[in-house]
Amino acid sequence: MKSMSISMRFLALLLCLVMVGQVSEGAERKKDKKKKGQPVAAVDSTKVKPKGIPAIKDFIKANAVKHAGMFNVYEQADRYFMEIPDELLGRDVFVFVSLIKGSAKAQRSNMDMMGYGGDALYSKVIRFEKGPKDRMYLHEPLFTTVMPDTANALYGAIEASNLMPIVNGLDIKAKSENSSLIDITDLYKSDHYYFSLKGAAEMLNLGAYQADQSYTTTISSYPNNIIFRSVRSYAPGKAPKVRPGMQAPKMDPTTWEMAASWYLLPEEPMRPRYFDNRVGYFAYPMMDYAKNPLKAEVIGMVSRWRLEPKPEDMKKYEAGELVEPAKPIVFYVDYNTPKYLQPYVIAAVNEWQPVFEKVGFKNAIVGKMMPRPEEDSTFSPEDARYSIISYKASPIPNAYGPHVADPRSGEIICSHVGLFHNVLSLAQTWYFAQTAGVNPLARKFPYDEELMGTLVQYIVVHEIGHTLGLRHNFAGSWVYSLDEIRDREFVKKHGHGSSVMDYMRFNYAAQPEDNIDPEDLIPRIGEYDEFAIDWGYRYFPRFKTVKEEEKYLKDWVTAQRKANPRLLFGTEIDREDPRLQAEDLSDNTIQANILGIKNLKYIMKHIEEWTAAADDEDYSVLKSQYKAVVRQYGMFMMHAVKYMGGRYQDAALRSEKLHTYTPVPKETQQEAMKFLKDYYFTNQAWLFDNHVGTVTSVGGDVYKERLLQFTIGSLLAQGPNFVKHEGLIGDKAYTLKNMADDLYDAVWNDLYASKSTLGTFERMKQTTYLTMIFQFLDKAPLEKHPEHIAIFVAQLDKISAQAKKKLASAGDDLTKNHLSGIVRMIDMWLKGEKDALLK
Repeated sequence: MKSMSISMRFLALLLCLVMVGQVSEGAERKKDKKKKGQPVAAVDSTKVKPKGIPAIKDFIKANAVKHAGMFNVYEQADRYFMEIPDELLGRDVFVFVSLIKGSAKAQRSNMDMMGYGGDALYSKVIRFEKGPKDRMYLHEPLFTTVMPDTANALYGAIEASNLMPIVNGLDIKAKSENSSLIDITDLYKSDHYYFSLKGAAEMLNLGAYQADQSYTTTISSYPNNIIFRSVRSYAPGKAPKVRPGMQAPKMDPTTWEMAASWYLLPEEPMRPRYFDNRVGYFAYPMMDYAKNPLKAEVIGMVSRWRLEPKPEDMKKYEAGELVEPAKPIVFYVDYNTPKYLQPYVIAAVNEWQPVFEKVGFKNAIVGKMMPRPEEDSTFSPEDARYSIISYKASPIPNAYGPHVADPRSGEIICSHVGLFHNVLSLAQTWYFAQTAGVNPLARKFPYDEELMGTLVQYIVVHEIGHTLGLRHNFAGSWVYSLDEIRDREFVKKHGHGSSVMDYMRFNYAAQPEDNIDPEDLIPRIGEYDEFAIDWGYRYFPRFKTVKEEEKYLKDWVTAQRKANPRLLFGTEIDREDPRLQAEDLSDNTIQANILGIKNLKYIMKHIEEWTAAADDEDYSVLKSQYKAVVRQYGMFMMHAVKYMGGRYQDAALRSEKLHTYTPVPKETQQEAMKFLKDYYFTNQAWLFDNHVGTVTSVGGDVYKERLLQFTIGSLLAQGPNFVKHEGLIGDKAYTLKNMADDLYDAVWNDLYASKSTLGTFERMKQTTYLTMIFQFLDKAPLEKHPEHIAIFVAQLDKISAQAKKKLASAGDDLTKNHLSGIVRMIDMWLKGEKDALLK
């Protein structure tokens, strides 16, 4: 058999030589017919397309490296070939790009949230289709329109308007009976969206791609997934935007190790659940032409995991028995997380288990440590099949919980939660400023590992909520009364807010006499969260269509909210509803904040004593905690400002008869303004003029001036709302004139006092007021703001007259110079010399 094989190969070789000779002779004869001296075009043999497409088994050599899986990938002669089975043509493939290692940087902007190992960057959906002339085309399908049933009259019109764009075309290099081979080398090695960081260029501040400094690394292939890894280098990008007063970082070249995970999406998408704006879920907007016969409507498809009973457990589930889902939600914690924090991060994931049990699923969500290579050699954090909680060596005091979802249905594919190292410092400062007045645990520095673990657990619980599809619910902190959140037994049962998805942090309104346990000062999953998970994750096998399910859920939400008004949802992006604020507490925020200031005053009396125990020789602990107190105080002021000119507006159906547009009551706005007069427009010496501010070199005056600019500027900006509300409810409204008079009294009352000198703060607030008024009047056209201009110009005359009167009794040079300056500034403005003032 061996000699026969050699003979046959020799015969085949001889036949090839004969044929080559015949081809050469034919070519020579054609050459002879050409004119002498005519140039002959060079032919690149690698680009000559053969008359027939070879078989894959012949094209791929025996020494090629094969990665067998969803699409077989072959490495041959420094080229990469991908085999596309015919059965996967037209199937949707999810391309998920993530970082394995972030690039080293000399400086990082404090705005750079992304760029660390474990970050999920972006995703796309692609689809392979065969075309004419042995070409394979890549489509990027768009999922922006709801396709109705084929029986719908609009089906043809919608289909005719939705031909999916082709984004790439490749020659088919070889074929088998049921598959095609394409060369993906140029895509894989280039700066292409499917393999590189191109889709995150702006996010990561990338410059031009450096192909000669980039290279491919490894490929992992699985039955439904392929991971392409590589190292990518980029030139320096443009400097990112930074906060005012901060210097932009120097930009350097960057190098990243990254992965593109290609994941085969289910052939049958999950049944979508349509957005209800009374329940806070992230959603994909889509155009629906069939829902309303008179117009196209935008609907939302919410993001959620595919939790379904196993087929064999369906009857048990329908009977109300707890069952395990066919595919649970699993979060893997990376080993870069400090060891003492690992159990708390896992506990944060598992804290959501009882919520899903109320929906009928046990063990629906599980936290566990990432498997070691010796435990599972196939596990990769960059694999789109796995959800990760990664710890970032970052100075940014933050955490985040994004998710990536199938745009066809909203099914969440995976999530990469980020926990930044400096969030530990942030949690400590929050906890100190908001609870140290009543909580001895918050006064002992440094915080022990158990306390820090508990604080991190709360932060991760919140971020896991986001990964489940939940948005912030800023109404969660408003739905309980001030008496309730100070009631020891109520708080033990309900917490101090209805949703862990609010930014309500810790219970700063609690007083020593309330005797609330330290563990009950920390937010936790609340009744709104349970309601929202029930809405998003209860499985309904009895409904055959999305519309049937949508109708049931809409009625269910109405009934639930009627039975329990505490299930209110409020978006964080509503800038005019004062009930929806970050860091606030109770349905009486002003009174809660007065209690909070009472606690801050107590903290300031002891802050040096409490921080000294931390061996704080360089005052760093004292400085950070003092800044935390100042920030908390500023937050209280901002809460009050939002009431001014605000309105209440609920996400509600007409039948619910809730707020559609209701101006904040006059009495409430007056209470907020009085709070500002008492606690801001009157100098707070207990906070700013003290030994702590001196030894820590914290710029109290700078902070006060910025807060003044924010407060006065915000009140002026709300002018149109004051006018609007007066038009709506007449003298029941808190009017523009009411606000202007109250603001005048808050700023200028010192001119009417008997004292002969004005302090630093009094002079600062008066000068800031004039500057803000001049800027406002300069930008306010008469036709749009006639009432504003009339009211504030009249005030300028009044201020000038009173300043002249006060000048006669001024007791020091600083006061005299200040008052003379006020008179001069107003005189210049009224004479039209505004350009000199506004320079």
